[in-house]
Amino acid sequence: MWNMRDASRFAGPLLLLVASGLGCGATDNLIGAVGAHLPGGGSGGTGQAMAGDAGEGGDFAAVAGLAGTTSNVAGGPSATRDDAPSFESVDDAAGASGAGDLGSAGGAPIAIDDCVIRVSPLGNDNNPGKNFELALRTVQHALGVANVLIERAACSSVELWVAAGTYTPTTGTDRSATFQLIPNVALFGGFAGTESARAQRNVSAHVTTLSGEIGASDQADNSYHVVTGADGATLDGFTVSGGYTNEFPYSGAGMYNVSASPTVTNCTFANNVANRGVGMYNESASPTVTGCTFTGNTAMFGYGAGMYNSTSSPTVTDCVFADNDAQYSGAGMYNDTSSPTIANSTFSGNSGLDGGGGITNYHSSPIITHCRFVSNSGYAGGALDNAESSPTVESSTFDGNRSYLGGATYNGASSPRFSNCVFTRNSVSGTAKFTGENGASGGALYNDASSPVLTNCTFTNNSASISGGAMHSENSSAPVVTNSIFWGDLQGDGTGEIVDTDSSTTTTVRHSIVQGGASGSATISADPLFVDAIGGDLHLVAGSPAIDAGDSCANGVALSDLDGQARWDISSAPNAAGGVDIGAFEFQGTAEFDSELGALTCP
Repeated sequence: MWNMRDASRFAGPLLLLVASGLGCGATDNLIGAVGAHLPGGGSGGTGQAMAGDAGEGGDFAAVAGLAGTTSNVAGGPSATRDDAPSFESVDDAAGASGAGDLGSAGGAPIAIDDCVIRVSPLGNDNNPGKNFELALRTVQHALGVANVLIERAACSSVELWVAAGTYTPTTGTDRSATFQLIPNVALFGGFAGTESARAQRNVSAHVTTLSGEIGASDQADNSYHVVTGADGATLDGFTVSGGYTNEFPYSGAGMYNVSASPTVTNCTFANNVANRGVGMYNESASPTVTGCTFTGNTAMFGYGAGMYNSTSSPTVTDCVFADNDAQYSGAGMYNDTSSPTIANSTFSGNSGLDGGGGITNYHSSPIITHCRFVSNSGYAGGALDNAESSPTVESSTFDGNRSYLGGATYNGASSPRFSNCVFTRNSVSGTAKFTGENGASGGALYNDASSPVLTNCTFTNNSASISGGAMHSENSSAPVVTNSIFWGDLQGDGTGEIVDTDSSTTTTVRHSIVQGGASGSATISADPLFVDAIGGDLHLVAGSPAIDAGDSCANGVALSDLDGQARWDISSAPNAAGGVDIGAFEFQGTAEFDSELGALTCP
């Protein structure tokens, strides 16, 4: 077997020379011609043609008549299926792709010169796949061809261009059938079937679905894992749906990544069912996930309906986790001993029966920046449920989340850090499980044996029926609040911002505005003067007591605010400790009179 590490030295076009009138079985001359253009090839090679045409009806994944085991793929297990293509060489792949059947007048060569294989529901697996008019019909067959091209170094990388339609990993009932990704092979969906360049595709207009809906029409016999990842593989522009995992390992119904870190872009993971990691399961993996949507996935008696990370560090950017349900916790995402980086993403409408409607962190340290958590729900922590974890949350908004303990965030033996964050319209209500106790507390944050650090955050319009309209702390908790606003949060029928419930708990407040006052240094009890508190515009108006009243030396202070706007030293406002404002939004000055802070200086 040719060493794949040498593949780049032999990158180049694959030339299929087709003599007029060649049938599937008459391949010796063809194979000799092909072999001469391949590493290790010669003029005397002998190939084996694949018998059987692709079925004309049924699922697009049909490759009728092919039998055996997929070629071994680095980064993932081999899968044996009745209809899986088995190629021992590029010669076999050429025969299987129909080169022997096509022919051409005068023996003119047909060149696949771009290492791109086209797939279409109107195609045929006896075609060469060199354009959409001669496309293959099944993704599974195209993956088999691509694997051999990579193994024999005919191509250093291969792209599959897949036209709109629905494709399944098998036409049979083998639930272990999966679209096994391959290193250095990129799958691109969203084609109409007329494009000559990848940039011409439209993913939203031409929906391309990889579906686990095999066998009967109900989900009980669907594929365990619709897609299985591999290092160096790319999945871009697909909807992945219909996975159903109700047997060991009970995870990864949509996509299963174990010791595999693919690149996943512009994909939707929808309506999959498993115990955990329903849309995507990552174990010892660091996939890059960009511009993807996880929606309508269900974790049966489990965790992480959208994504589950176990000892993993995925990078998640510009993604949406919406309307996922977990019967336990972490409906949007569950992190177990993991450190994901999550940026510019939205978690909305997710529901965790136990907690963490948006994200649950267990022994984890995620970095969360520029994210929105909206209308998520859970018993403990409507948006975030932190257990023995240390997340860093920057420039993010928590709006309208609800639970019984910690409308936005529940912290249990945790030390999260929040900076430039807004907590608004979060709420707690209801009664305790099992006991029926009415103890709904912590409209935005509930701290149990925890030490969160809150810097330049704004809390307003949160509510708790019992304790801590904004924040409730107990059991030796030690929150530190700096440069933050707590205003207009309700406790029962009155205002109640920060509540420490026992003598072992102390909240330290510095350079902050707290309605009703708070013990601490440089605290203010005057109205912060929002632009429109009722309408949700929490920027400051001129003359706000928050302007230049913050501490520039505080831990977590950044040179920009939640909007990404610069910090300003306003000439008409006295500086308390360096010129930054209190709250998540910096009042924007005028260059003629004021000074933009190019650096944070301590007085």
